[in-house]
Amino acid sequence: MSNLVQAQKISQAVVEQTPRKESEFRRVVRLMSRFLVGQRKVFLLALIMLVAEAGTAIFAAYPLSYLIDFLKGDRPDLFQVFGLPAFVTPYIGTIAILTIGVVLMAMINSAADSMAEIYLARGGRMLGFNLRVGLYDHLQRLSLAFFNRQRTGDILTRVTSDVSALEDFMITSLSDIVWSVHWPICSIAPGRSPWWPR
Repeated sequence: MSNLVQAQKISQAVVEQTPRKESEFRRVVRLMSRFLVGQRKVFLLALIMLVAEAGTAIFAAYPLSYLIDFLKGDRPDLFQVFGLPAFVTPYIGTIAILTIGVVLMAMINSAADSMAEIYLARGGRMLGFNLRVGLYDHLQRLSLAFFNRQRTGDILTRVTSDVSALEDFMITSLSDIVWSVHWPICSIAPGRSPWWPR
């Protein structure tokens, strides 16, 4: 056998023997999913509320743009558009309907924001609770030799401060990250559709 063939066989054996290293993101997701058991519904509801909040924030401008176009004379009155009987003048009726639309959008936006914060707080606190229970369970199974080698303050800091930091991230920063991801999508998508006013 030549040296080249032997080198190829050795390199193939090394490649086959080395396990594929898991990425950090994948490892974090795998670890977090273990502690999020039973809380996925809460985080899904929080995501739905964040999407509703972004949608209402985008579409809140639509009634105002329609009102400006209506006052300029570029749009028909809403009684005519919806085929409703006019019980007041078209001018007052259209302004009233658009005002109600703006108020409803603001109410939905505020309610979605509040519910998202409630769901994220609930999920974050339960995640912290599950993490603490898992850490205490793990600490109780460790040998006494481990506690002789480790400082007590380091262990307490890990259990309290680190878990609290993760709770705070889930409650406050996660909503900002999700908002930053889907805000551009919600902003661009309506502008690309044919029914969005130009």
